[in-house]
Amino acid sequence: MKKITVAVIGQPNVGKSTLFNVLTKGHVIVTNWPGTTVSKNEGIIKYGNYEVHLVDLPGIYGLTAFTLEEKISRNFIVEENPDVIVVLVDSLTLIRTLYLALDILERTKRVVIGVTKVDEAHSRGIHINFE
Repeated sequence: MKKITVAVIGQPNVGKSTLFNVLTKGHVIVTNWPGTTVSKNEGIIKYGNYEVHLVDLPGIYGLTAFTLEEKISRNFIVEENPDVIVVLVDSLTLIRTLYLALDILERTKRVVIGVTKVDEAHSRGIHINFE
């Protein structure tokens, strides 16, 4: 079985822990205010011939870290060098949240960008061209 590490990052309150809970069938606390996740959460997903070590990291705005939570996220990305980094961006604040994705893309090309809250954006008349 091939083992890979996938880090899930994004700005605070973008949906990282919700995604983590869905994928791992976990019960990480999820709230509607930023700063709920203050340490990394880890889970294992078995998919086909893969064992995925999924890591839900505290919210971060960029690789320049100021708070303890941001340092936890930055250090994991820089020192642990995960196989894949999933950067979640909020469709309601897309321009602001894309800066983190650009920071990460400057460091590695092993990135998946996920767009969250698309249903909320559509209900507010915001339409995103994913092409």
